[in-house]
Amino acid sequence: METLKTANNANVTRQFSNTTGSGKVISTLKQFRDVNLGLCQSAPDFNAFLIDPTIVAITPGFNTREMGMGEEYYLLPEVAEHIHNIKMAYINGDYVEPIKVVIVDGVVTVRQGHCRLHAAREAVSEGHQITFLCNQLKMDEVDAEMQTLNGNKGMALSPVAIGASYLRLINTLGGMTLESLAIRENRQVSSIRQMMRLPGLPVELKKYIHSGVVSYFFVLELVDSLGESKAIDHIRTQLEVLQASADRGIKVPRSSNGALRVRPSTIKSPRVPPTLATQAVESIKMLNEQFFPQLKDVDFTTFDSDKEITISISLKTLNMLQTVRDTISEVAAKQLRKEERKRLKVQDESEPESDDQQEHDQTAA
Repeated sequence: METLKTANNANVTRQFSNTTGSGKVISTLKQFRDVNLGLCQSAPDFNAFLIDPTIVAITPGFNTREMGMGEEYYLLPEVAEHIHNIKMAYINGDYVEPIKVVIVDGVVTVRQGHCRLHAAREAVSEGHQITFLCNQLKMDEVDAEMQTLNGNKGMALSPVAIGASYLRLINTLGGMTLESLAIRENRQVSSIRQMMRLPGLPVELKKYIHSGVVSYFFVLELVDSLGESKAIDHIRTQLEVLQASADRGIKVPRSSNGALRVRPSTIKSPRVPPTLATQAVESIKMLNEQFFPQLKDVDFTTFDSDKEITISISLKTLNMLQTVRDTISEVAAKQLRKEERKRLKVQDESEPESDDQQEHDQTAA
């Protein structure tokens, strides 16, 4: 007899047999049913098996959706809501698609349907009698992983989860190269490489990607240019700015799920008008021409930072500086007027957001 305790600490313990009557280790759900009738039964109407969810094992770290977060992943707001909805479906007796399992050393082990398993366990821990269905995977691990990538019917896989699957297919399961995976996934090799970097990011960045706050393309750009810590600070700051604008009634970028969306254009500094740029360059040239000849005989090593130096400036240069000052004021005033127009244009609907690839293509263009 084997004893298995549920992973969600529901304080439910079930005993079951993992060997057949002849003493062989169980390898199929049918064999498991035959020696554990109280825990597993056939469900021919659903072409599946009806099983007690508290005896289904979870392989730690196997679910790529978890993004390396373990059980904390299931506490993310969007994931917790997803699990709650599934739990209510179980409680209400609605049909929920069977999970996919394998038999590992005679133990029924989930391979696809971790959220459904969590939802079912929660329902059971709350005292509900539910119908929990499962089917045995009859394919190798590579094909099972590809089915997870391409045949998902529940919560969409995040780019981080896809990257984790890519890593597993190439580094762990073996038999696939970057080139063969790119062909199978209809992606560029460079895209596969980029997505394989995502699982190694800090948890906070992975959460931002998963929740749709920022595209994974832009996160990698920030990490490459700023480093991980400053990338996190950058996104935090921009979220604060976006939230402040939203609170003032200004329409701000949002993802398809309604989350504030940090775009590359949001991070970039406002474009300097060509007229102002030209004036600034010309004024700097004039200052250099007048100031540095006057300073060529000055020994700066004998000066402290508060020492004052007297220099002369021509009227032409002064007029140029005043022009630049006026232009800066005009640009600032124009930006304030634009901001005011945004504030007055209060809209309830959020701006639609394209997916990561579309955003990346638009930015690259």
